[in-house]
Amino acid sequence: MNYIIDEMSVEAVITGYHKNPHEVLGMHLFNGSAVVCVYMPNAAGIEVINETNGKSFPMFKKDDRGIFIRVFEDQPEIFKY
Repeated sequence: MNYIIDEMSVEAVITGYHKNPHEVLGMHLFNGSAVVCVYMPNAAGIEVINETNGKSFPMFKKDDRGIFIRVFEDQPEIFKY
């Protein structure tokens, strides 16, 4: 799964050398889908909760050191979470 954050960006975020981590972390639009990416090194699992409807969605671990991602296919707008 290579949405929005490539391996170089993962490494830069984890090591603290990314010049603009907010460029990849948080929610962004990518190819017509909303994508959430977070860095939580001590988390076993994370969920995104849509504040509008209360629905919860599990995030998937992209990197064992704590990068999680969730892609909302066909969600062309950013939403509160």
